[in-house]
Amino acid sequence: PVDLRTVLPVPGGGLRTVSGGGRLEMLTGTAAGIATTPLAGSRCGAAGTAGLDHAVADGSGVWFVLAGADGDRLAHLDPHAGSTVRTVPAVLPGAVTALTAPGDGSLLFVARDAQGAALWRLPAADAALATADAAPVTCPPGP
Repeated sequence: PVDLRTVLPVPGGGLRTVSGGGRLEMLTGTAAGIATTPLAGSRCGAAGTAGLDHAVADGSGVWFVLAGADGDRLAHLDPHAGSTVRTVPAVLPGAVTALTAPGDGSLLFVARDAQGAALWRLPAADAALATADAAPVTCPPGP
């Protein structure tokens, strides 16, 4: 069952994480009910695990943190591009505790490391994403 309190509305449906696995899924309405499409997470190998605790939507899609074996990265879901997920190649400077999009194309986030928390700004967030010709992070459809 879908708990609507855990769904983040996005163009074309909603996003949720599946507890226990950190899997990110896109929910879309169908004539028969709700379809789920895995986008990132435990079934995606190198994609890492996703959480919507600090997700933020802007005009281009949804930004969130994707945790991988080599560190956390900012990730972007573009619902207008087949719901693909692209990442910023640079590893984040610590655990993200807050994330916002002020509306000027930048992202602001608070990252905590051993020295404490610091406010960071990524000025042109879309430009920082891996190039469009790089393979996006995607998952195969669910069973």
